[in-house]
Amino acid sequence: MLGALLSCFLMGAVNGNHWALAALPLIGVVTRSGIPVPRMRWVFYAYYPAHLVAIVLLRIPMARAGYLFA
Repeated sequence: MLGALLSCFLMGAVNGNHWALAALPLIGVVTRSGIPVPRMRWVFYAYYPAHLVAIVLLRIPMARAGYLFA
């Protein structure tokens, strides 16, 4: 747990965003509760490319509106 805390803190120091630390209490609650969390391995294989496509599609109108600089 100390390694996870240190990693999240250092990631926040690098990018200036400490919101990664907000995941730690959630991880602690889920691991200590008796709620079964199903491991759906194949869902990730669909979710990951789909969210990248969504980011690219969202970038198009943002670039036209002048929100992106590069």
